[in-house]
Amino acid sequence: MLEIKMPNKPIYIFPQEQRYQSEIPVWISFSCAKWNTFSNRRTNESISGNDRLFTVTVPYPKVLTVNNNQNYVIGGALANELQNLDLVAEQLQTMNVRIRSALNGGMGISPDHMETYLDPGSRREYTISFDLVAKTEAQASLISTIANIFQKNAFSRWDGRNPLVWYHPPLWSIKVLNEQANGIAPGWDPNALPCVLKNVDINRAPILNIPFSTSTNYPLSMNITLLFYEIEPAVLDEKTGNLVNRAKIFSTGT
Repeated sequence: MLEIKMPNKPIYIFPQEQRYQSEIPVWISFSCAKWNTFSNRRTNESISGNDRLFTVTVPYPKVLTVNNNQNYVIGGALANELQNLDLVAEQLQTMNVRIRSALNGGMGISPDHMETYLDPGSRREYTISFDLVAKTEAQASLISTIANIFQKNAFSRWDGRNPLVWYHPPLWSIKVLNEQANGIAPGWDPNALPCVLKNVDINRAPILNIPFSTSTNYPLSMNITLLFYEIEPAVLDEKTGNLVNRAKIFSTGT
């Protein structure tokens, strides 16, 4: 079995003390689970629940953008693709155009898909950027730990046995929580479907004009920027008014 040496309980950038909960009303939570192809193991409930490897919770980021990009194909592209795939069809089409042109006494127009049409399979991407600033030496160490967790879990895994067998990077679930970290914060949560972590940018240079003052010389501040892609196309469920994916539909019927 693939062993992942990560914490088995949630990690918080700040201790869950009342004073921090009152200072920071909204948090963002990243839960991680092993890659799985079964629908009931690719839902947010599964990734952040029983299948969870770990969770990292930090204050709400300074940047959280959602790219809702739809894949539309401009008219004419389909005909061009068919011509590239089948030379015989192209030749027959050209012959047909010449025949119609001769019969009509003018120039014929090649049949084409002129309308713009949707190419199904659109999924959202999330850019999340946050600054972590330590108030204590222990928090300075924790900042580096969190950066390393994101960086390492963006890569494939190897269990130390067969060097030709690597495992897919994990699945991720993103949630926004209220100050007690026990409920969704309405209006702040992007309602992300399960994702993969595509890109991790880490600025380990301090973002503040302060020296390295800890005995271990850990950075006192760090910037982390993450790019997540949803693993499956999103579709609007007309019954609930929510965006869902195939895993959600197949596992729950909604």
